[in-house]
Amino acid sequence: PGDLIELQQLFENATTFGSLIKVPKRLVNMLQGLKQLSETVSSDLFVADELKRMVPLVQQADLLAARYDAVVANPPYMGSKLFCSTLKKFVKDNFSDAKSDLFACFIERGFMLAKDLGYNAMVTMESWMFLSSYEEFRKKLLQSHTLRNLAHFPYDGKRPTAMGINFGVAVISALNNHLPHYQGHFCCSRYYELDDSGVPFEFPTPNDRLKTVATDQFRKIPGSPLAYWASAALTATFDYSAYEASASVRQGMATTDNERFLRQWFEIPVDEIGFGFNSPAEGNDNGFNWFPYNKGGEYRKWYGNLDYVVNYERNGEVLIDLVTTKYPKISDPEFVIKNRSYYCKEAVTWSDVTSGKTSFRYLPKGFLFDGRGSCIFPLDGDTYGHIEYLNTPIVMRITELLNP
Repeated sequence: PGDLIELQQLFENATTFGSLIKVPKRLVNMLQGLKQLSETVSSDLFVADELKRMVPLVQQADLLAARYDAVVANPPYMGSKLFCSTLKKFVKDNFSDAKSDLFACFIERGFMLAKDLGYNAMVTMESWMFLSSYEEFRKKLLQSHTLRNLAHFPYDGKRPTAMGINFGVAVISALNNHLPHYQGHFCCSRYYELDDSGVPFEFPTPNDRLKTVATDQFRKIPGSPLAYWASAALTATFDYSAYEASASVRQGMATTDNERFLRQWFEIPVDEIGFGFNSPAEGNDNGFNWFPYNKGGEYRKWYGNLDYVVNYERNGEVLIDLVTTKYPKISDPEFVIKNRSYYCKEAVTWSDVTSGKTSFRYLPKGFLFDGRGSCIFPLDGDTYGHIEYLNTPIVMRITELLNP
């Protein structure tokens, strides 16, 4: 009876979890007996009905407990923000490194279903290749498995990628074992290398990203992004000290109510905006509640995109009160109104989101800043020098490696 109850509980949320369900070893060892029991013919109608209901559960458990020579899938995609509470807990408990999206959970599950020298082949989104939220997931994949082939179809915002999809696609084939120094095969087809149906004119596409790369090389780059097109010389630059040793990099605030607290600069009388103060408190003491506000913006190098002002009345007390009311479980408003001690300092800034190249700009003294317009504060005080360095081609190349 205990085995039957465990089997029923395993598939209680089967329509939600699907093939992500892992059959415990104890139950695997019982499957043959449960299978024989489910096939038993009973004269007791109640028992016979229960045994009949058990048949599909035993069949499902048998399929999910088996190990396969090859696992092939185009798994479902769903970001964690859309998970129901049941799915969120299940994924957190069972796929902690892949919990950002269902497709990543299915990649992990594919390796569990494959034999020790079996293959896992999947069509997924490209995000796991680069984003920091998948860093541990990438490290585990590179340390425990062998990426043999990867076909990359990045989304450039110009037109759909392969299969007519409006997001980047990665097609992988991986061995369920780690082969040190293995040379994986990588190719890339961008929108202009595809026909109107999303099919490459040639495959693999002969371009600068058609590479054979030792997959262990990815682990040399911070965060282990799958920057397969990086040259050995460019990868070697990461042997030097990190840029963060020379500057403080800080994320800005989230007002949680931009319609209330933000305005474009021309919406507020210019004599009511506090320019050039060393801190918001100093501006408040001089009768100002509105301050220049950096909020990212379009691609622009050196200077610009300074379009907004923010209401920071009583040194932000109104904002802080709103945050603590909205999020009573948060003990420190710094979680949302971030890095207040850096407000109004001269800095280097860039836009958080871009579909093109990254661009760094000068931010004068007196500005507060947003999460979309985070800031760099050079430790040596040479703000102009840092802007010059960050806008160089080599930094652009490195940025593209870390997160295309």
